[in-house]
Amino acid sequence: MKRTELVRVNAERPDNTIEVMLQYLNEIQNIELEKTERNDIEELVKQIVDFQDEDGSFKLVDSYEIESDCRVAYCFFPTYLSTAFLMKAFLFDKNLLIGNEEVLAKAMKASMARRLKGQGYDDTKGQINALKVFINAGVKQFIREYGSFCPEFCEMVIGIAKKYKVLLDEERFYGPWGENYEESFRTIADALLDDEEYSYIFVYGTLLMGQTNYYRFLSPMRPVMRAEIEGYTMFDLGSFPGIVKGEGRVKGEIYKVDSKKLSEIDRLEGEGSLYKRVIVQPKAYDSFENDEIEVYTYVYNDDVKDCKEIPYEAQPYKSEYVWYIAYGSNMLSERFERYICGGYCEMNGKEYEPCDDDELLYESVMVEMPYNMYFANYNMGSWENSAVSFLDVNSFGSSYGRAYLIKKNQLEHIHRCEGKSGNWYPDCIEIGEIQGLKAYTFTNKITKKAEPISKVSAAYFTTLLEGLAESGLGISMAYDYLFNCTREDGMVGWRGYFGKNYKMHKNIEVL
Repeated sequence: MKRTELVRVNAERPDNTIEVMLQYLNEIQNIELEKTERNDIEELVKQIVDFQDEDGSFKLVDSYEIESDCRVAYCFFPTYLSTAFLMKAFLFDKNLLIGNEEVLAKAMKASMARRLKGQGYDDTKGQINALKVFINAGVKQFIREYGSFCPEFCEMVIGIAKKYKVLLDEERFYGPWGENYEESFRTIADALLDDEEYSYIFVYGTLLMGQTNYYRFLSPMRPVMRAEIEGYTMFDLGSFPGIVKGEGRVKGEIYKVDSKKLSEIDRLEGEGSLYKRVIVQPKAYDSFENDEIEVYTYVYNDDVKDCKEIPYEAQPYKSEYVWYIAYGSNMLSERFERYICGGYCEMNGKEYEPCDDDELLYESVMVEMPYNMYFANYNMGSWENSAVSFLDVNSFGSSYGRAYLIKKNQLEHIHRCEGKSGNWYPDCIEIGEIQGLKAYTFTNKITKKAEPISKVSAAYFTTLLEGLAESGLGISMAYDYLFNCTREDGMVGWRGYFGKNYKMHKNIEVL
């Protein structure tokens, strides 16, 4: 194979060199090292090592400040390709990287920049393609033997594979345009995960979806179903609840977990000392797939005589999480993530400070709200003087939104980023509950002058469109929705799934 020089192209004046280099990095993935001369392999490794940038990446341009699809193609994907090749070489003969082990560790860290995702509509497809590159390079063996190089990268790769396994189990493998990822999810899960035996557990309290320990132990799994058990009473034990045999009922959720996860939860619960794991017979709100399957739960193993009972109506336990509903540009996840993680937002050209708590929970659902979205604040300096989205809470209507699960302490930071002044979004509105947790959004209770779609900038409109598509709305319906939200007659609005009787609907609805 002909050697190609690797250089960084000026991002403002790219040429066809960049495509030639990208093709070259793709081609070296297929080199059979066992059939290649030692000197040739050493030269290839040296070339890749020498090309690494100070930030650990192998980007082909000299700046990240380019269009987001180009940033994925020419910054992040070359980093994945180069890192995968170095992994492959190290597995073949670790002496090839003697003295340069730190190069590989930095490369793995740089590969975590966006969890291997593609851009916009193609975020899942891009992640799949990146994972296949690493799988072909032997990433499973590398993780097993050399995971200490960058434990965070290893956890990310296995975590994504486990997420795909969950999505397969729950038959949630369709993209926003109806594309079917089932085969790809299965290929990746089979390549990276070992066969496991599974158990069912009934959880309550801090392990419920959205509660403190859910994100430590069960995310991104969704419950097989919600259920309750009879003959048990829940007590407040301080920072967590416990159940004992009694006359009451307990609300909870049923999860399907592998043996490793079951052992982790056993340790969390202090199984055998603080709690005992026992078999129960939940009463499911939906029919359970197999009544013969054993379901475990954790029963408190100490005296509760001085503890306060938590009645059925007061369950589930208090949560540190809420839902934030975006109905404007934040429906696009890459835009929303800048509010939490900080950094440069390519969509509107602004730099954001990170939240003090910058943990992203990666859980979102599409919702329909009982109010109209409309455009206002034209020519006020935002998004190239675009009119932007507001929610009219003074009359019932219908609009789409994307609800993100966040921590309560992140809500105020998001509000400040949105703009709390009287001209923008001074009002935080509680707008119902999702999965038992309160949902909030921001708007101005004073209804503003509605502007037509012609007053919406191309950048803002494109971000809305991509956000709706990413959330699961078909592109055709997304166009229809946005054009019908203009309210040029002051009253039209979008009718949505609530149909002709939409004004009678006063609740949020998860789609």
